[in-house]
Amino acid sequence: MPRDTTLARARAELASGSVTMATQRLRGLVGSFPLDLEIRAQLAEAYRAQGNAAQAGRWSYLAEHRDADEVAAFERATPDPLHRMRCLAWPADPGVARNPAAVERLNALRAAAEARHRMSIPYPELARGEVSEASRGEKVGCALAALAAGLFLLGVANGARTVVRWLF
Repeated sequence: MPRDTTLARARAELASGSVTMATQRLRGLVGSFPLDLEIRAQLAEAYRAQGNAAQAGRWSYLAEHRDADEVAAFERATPDPLHRMRCLAWPADPGVARNPAAVERLNALRAAAEARHRMSIPYPELARGEVSEASRGEKVGCALAALAAGLFLLGVANGARTVVRWLF
């Protein structure tokens, strides 16, 4: 589904109270368009509707106008600036952001991470190694689903073998 259509659908879902579906749709859009600040702002709005201040602060972190309490909640949840950079999932140089406030915040965050970890941290390197808490949970869920499916198929095969033995 194209970006604008998906974004419109997510907005309609938010308006109708289908916040969970809108959040999932917007997370997918952020994955496809990680440099789009409008999608990030909509995702912040979805988390705001859920009452999740830390996630709202995460996704509004680069917005020109943001809620200081939400940003503070995000910063409390991710005190390490390097981890905060990874959570923001900004895969490119800060200079590509169309918003001067976003460029300034990304540069300040990188400077804080470099000072704390005493190393140079280029943004494209973050994109290759990024593993946010949410994606870890998704990977565990997928692994458990695959394990359950495998056990189910093993049970079906064993049952089929038993039926064939019983018939012959």
